[in-house]
Amino acid sequence: AMQHLALNVDSEADLMAIRDRVRSQGHWVMGPLDHGFCKSIYLAAPEGIMLEFSTSDGGSIDAEAWIDPEVQALAGISADEVEQYKHPAQFESKGGKVAQPRPDPSKPLMDYPADDRIWAMSDEEVTRRMSNTTPPVQKKPKAA
Repeated sequence: AMQHLALNVDSEADLMAIRDRVRSQGHWVMGPLDHGFCKSIYLAAPEGIMLEFSTSDGGSIDAEAWIDPEVQALAGISADEVEQYKHPAQFESKGGKVAQPRPDPSKPLMDYPADDRIWAMSDEEVTRRMSNTTPPVQKKPKAA
């Protein structure tokens, strides 16, 4: 399950503009909360997922100050794993040419769509069958 989704914004002014916009529509928004490395606001999306908008005003985060050794130990994360998370291996894009792996039930899978045939479709077939570029409201021709 996902606890929440955090989205970064450029500045505290942007953060307050989002809060004002959401509140002006009658929705409850918590914050900003100052976490020391960023400031955040929180709200519920229509699906019930908690959303966080945050900013560090373009500043960088001191990872050493925010990686709690006690939490690391409780979660069973080794020092080597922490280093891997902090410095992931370089990856060079293959320009979208990496083949789709077979679905692995031991890894998270989307619960969409209900049709299981999608798991065997090629990328091209998924794009062809699942894309919808027609707006739901068509423009009416202007009267002459």
